[in-house]
Amino acid sequence: MDERSRVLLTTCLGAVAGAVWGWLYMTDNGRRVRIGTDEPEALVRALSDATRKAAVASPAEFPRDAGWPHRVRIIFIGLSVIVAAWVAWNFYAYTKPPSIELSNFTFRVGTGLHGADLALADIESVTLVDNVPRILRRTNGFSSGGLLRGNFLLEEWGRGKLFINRNSPPYLVVRSRDTFVVVNFEDADRTRQLYRQLISLTGREKTGGQIP
Repeated sequence: MDERSRVLLTTCLGAVAGAVWGWLYMTDNGRRVRIGTDEPEALVRALSDATRKAAVASPAEFPRDAGWPHRVRIIFIGLSVIVAAWVAWNFYAYTKPPSIELSNFTFRVGTGLHGADLALADIESVTLVDNVPRILRRTNGFSSGGLLRGNFLLEEWGRGKLFINRNSPPYLVVRSRDTFVVVNFEDADRTRQLYRQLISLTGREKTGGQIP
């Protein structure tokens, strides 16, 4: 089972567990418990005595809408399902390989809600490296199980965009004047193929394996 499958399975199991919890504790059917007894009438009387409440002093003190707790539970469960679906979609989208659009004028890469768009004329170097510097902070992105998507702050390199699987070098580094983009695939040959395509279009190969 690959990384994406494990993350998606874990998310789905969490959503199912949340739904079960909501049914057990937020619905009338879920909170019913069957109790066996030879004297059901005595049990009913005992429970009635234990749960008897004082009479309402006036009609104004009685809730105007006795069905509101049920609606609150329905809304809560509905919101929980929506949040679980959103989280599952995000995990699925961000664990997919990055999408690449390469033309004679632009280089685009993206996954989930994050992406990068560089004009080929602005690219200063295209490099293949076996390692990236230590990540200091995730400024706006996704990180799970070695998958990095979005904006990060790297030691020595500064702020840039990563679309990589840290467990599958090499990494393609594309640098412009203002930023850099790092991308790779689980299939190293696909990463090298994209590198050759960019070199062919830009002619901006930089040797040495490091970015100043």
